Amino acid sequence: MNSGAQRIPTLITLDVHDMPHIDRYLERSVELLDEIGIPATYFVPALIFEKYPQQVKSIPRPHQVACHGLFHTGEEDYIGMPPAMQRDYIERATGILSSGLGRHPGAFRTPGFRISGTTLSLLGDHGYYADVSVNSGRLGITSTYSKENGWFLAPRRPYHPDPLDPFRAGKLPIWEIPVSAIIVPFTSNAIVSLGSGLSRVFAASLLAESRFRPKPIVYMSHPEDLNRDGPEHTRPKFNFKMLLPTERGIPFRQYLSAKTPEQFYSLNRAILTYLREKSVIQFLTVEDYFKQYLQAVPAFA
Repeated sequence: MNSGAQRIPTLITLDVHDMPHIDRYLERSVELLDEIGIPATYFVPALIFEKYPQQVKSIPRPHQVACHGLFHTGEEDYIGMPPAMQRDYIERATGILSSGLGRHPGAFRTPGFRISGTTLSLLGDHGYYADVSVNSGRLGITSTYSKENGWFLAPRRPYHPDPLDPFRAGKLPIWEIPVSAIIVPFTSNAIVSLGSGLSRVFAASLLAESRFRPKPIVYMSHPEDLNRDGPEHTRPKFNFKMLLPTERGIPFRQYLSAKTPEQFYSLNRAILTYLREKSVIQFLTVEDYFKQYLQAVPAFA
């Protein structure tokens, strides 16, 4: 990465899921981002694009539409899927989005952040320049993983991954651009769990790290989180079993992030505004970040 740049590139990424009113959530998220003055990268599953083609195509520049897999269902697990199935899904998703958008989506994020070296090899074969699925510095048990998965020790700066281990630097041509994390990820669910004060401390810590070790800040949210009338997040009744790891991670994390739509909206807006007020930050889409900071870097230098 070009460490000579004085500003800190910051990538706001939004994962799109099929849900009631997603068309409205997309429109209003664009309105909020434009109001604040921030470009974002929308990761869209191909079959959601087919379901809402006009709504997705109406997302204007400077925002970017990228690929979030084919279905985004439980079966689309890029750790457990055999290589032939992965190739089929990636080919189909890429074809649908390329045809519909009139261009290659360029960047990819796997559903649930579940990624393998095979996936990254196939993405490179299918013309992708970047994947944004690894959560470097995050404990795997803070996600849907039941045990540690390699995230915590993965490189914190963008890297070329290894074909046998997506959490280790190697020689694949595709770039892995990690989602920011310090134990927990820099995501909307983490922000609403931490609250206003701690989320600002979290963002300030990432900003300080990027000053010391040139790297982008990468935030993940959803279009519905930028809507005052987003979906309800029902909080389950607390019991101590929530603190114990399960096959889908630690249930207590869902308990903490079960906040009202207004809380999701206000805390997301607050953290985006906080970042926007930092003159050192340069907001970029994944595509623009790649072009400005990674494209000219000699491979495996």
